[in-house]
Amino acid sequence: MRRIYLARHGRPDFPDGEKYCLGSTDMPLSPFGRLQACLLGRELRGMVSAVFTSPLSRAADTARFIAPEPVVITGLAEASMGDWDGLSFREIKLRWPELYAARGRYANIPMPDSESFEHAQRRFAAAVGEALGQSGGDIAIVAHNAVMQSFLCLISGSDEYRAAEYRSAYGGYYIIEYDGKGFAPQFPAIVPQFEPDDALCAALMEAVPLPERVREHCRAVCREADRIASELTAAGRELDAVLIHRAALLHDIARTQPEHPAAGAAWLRGLGSPELADIVRQHHDLDAPAEVNEAAVVYIADKCVGDAERIPLERRFEKSLAKCKDDKAREAHRRRAAEALGLKEIINTYCRKEIIQ
Repeated sequence: MRRIYLARHGRPDFPDGEKYCLGSTDMPLSPFGRLQACLLGRELRGMVSAVFTSPLSRAADTARFIAPEPVVITGLAEASMGDWDGLSFREIKLRWPELYAARGRYANIPMPDSESFEHAQRRFAAAVGEALGQSGGDIAIVAHNAVMQSFLCLISGSDEYRAAEYRSAYGGYYIIEYDGKGFAPQFPAIVPQFEPDDALCAALMEAVPLPERVREHCRAVCREADRIASELTAAGRELDAVLIHRAALLHDIARTQPEHPAAGAAWLRGLGSPELADIVRQHHDLDAPAEVNEAAVVYIADKCVGDAERIPLERRFEKSLAKCKDDKAREAHRRRAAEALGLKEIINTYCRKEIIQ
């Protein structure tokens, strides 16, 4: 018995956050899609003898997280969406309102000048056979939603194309057993679980990717957060040291994005960790500045570290003041400085010694 791990690529980089109708349009992975691909690779790497992929970059780049040189099979590409291919669903709804509504009721209605469901189904099934013929043992195939759904319909003997069990989340996968004669799919699709350790945190930061100077800063903040948490724990404050450690490592994971605390929090929430997300969201502005909790430890540790070295808190704010370009930024800077210095005094008083300079 062989296993096929049939995986959907990570989330594409949709312009302006809108959803698009993607077939042969070659839209790359978004940063969050790369994080999803990283989790998928961590789960499947070492479980398969070969990895096969669609030629489209969103699939091929996902597959490279499982194996550095996946085998490209043209027949694994997404179905062509015809005149709708590469358009936002907002634009499609405006230009083809009746057809859009009809497809919402029955998805097998063809789009203008698109590849037929039956043709895409046969093409993809042949490509799966080609992948099996080129390999032995268990394999991974990274492909796309529509062709995966058509194949699952085929091997399940169903024409319920829109059935919930045939729809995988980005970065999810199906396990399909193959005995040499027929296929036995397992439902529902599996979404890799987000269980971060130091190795995964490092892999996620590389996947985005983050510049090395930002990764060095995250590691330095983690060391400082670990130190502060240890002192607080010794003084009797109960804290989740593991949560602090992971959040400090990942606090700047979205550093290259606008509004990076909110962006990083959204990514981590999307991966399945609301606890980490909440701390990352607060690493610039605390919800409760006077409360000594896990978010406060990561917040103050970040303020105590320059690029990658510990510096006195006052000096850190003196240096960062020069980066403020207008009165609004300077006012926010003064507020953050006052909150950080106040938190410093609270923590030092609690520990009965100066653990934060």
